[in-house]
Amino acid sequence: AEDKFRTLLFSDIVQFTRISEQLTTRKVVDFLNTYFDRMVDELSMFNATIDKFIGDGIFASFSGQEDGAFRAVCAAAAMLKALPELREVTGLDIHMRIGIHSGHVILGDIGSHHSRKDFTLIGDNVNIASRLEHLAKRDGILISYATYKMIQDKITVIPMPLLKLKGIKEPIQAYLVKSILSYYSFSKIMDTKTSSKRQKNIIIESLSNEKI
Repeated sequence: AEDKFRTLLFSDIVQFTRISEQLTTRKVVDFLNTYFDRMVDELSMFNATIDKFIGDGIFASFSGQEDGAFRAVCAAAAMLKALPELREVTGLDIHMRIGIHSGHVILGDIGSHHSRKDFTLIGDNVNIASRLEHLAKRDGILISYATYKMIQDKITVIPMPLLKLKGIKEPIQAYLVKSILSYYSFSKIMDTKTSSKRQKNIIIESLSNEKI
């Protein structure tokens, strides 16, 4: 096991149970695979490590401090930008919520020595990121102060009231991401895998938080 600094991203589909009730079991599986394929593509552009899929949710992490935090927020924006196309392809009214937090975690093999182990991340900071996702608004990105303070010159945000998270002793200051202002911290992989037009859409346009 190792102690590492990571920015953690949790996402899930809003009202997935309601959506799945409209579909056969086979179509639920097909839909999730289509959804995960697209979201993993978006995350991969920003050098995310996919830790696991949890039902309809995704848990990903980003190495580095300022760079990792910025890549996480940009990846979240790219995931939201992919939704209209997914709605068109699937015919389903898909919306998401995303929570992001930065801090130290424990990385290691967790599980049974006799059966199955996963290399994963654990710790209070993982729990905080997960709780933020649960509290995020529809099509919103909710980030902690720990993430915000590293990239505050690159994004604009709406401060939220202090949040009391289940299992977390101290209240958490969180922010709703409104727009992304800077291109300069993007990874070189992003440069090679996307067109300049798409980069402009992700970086400059305000995120779709008007519906909140």
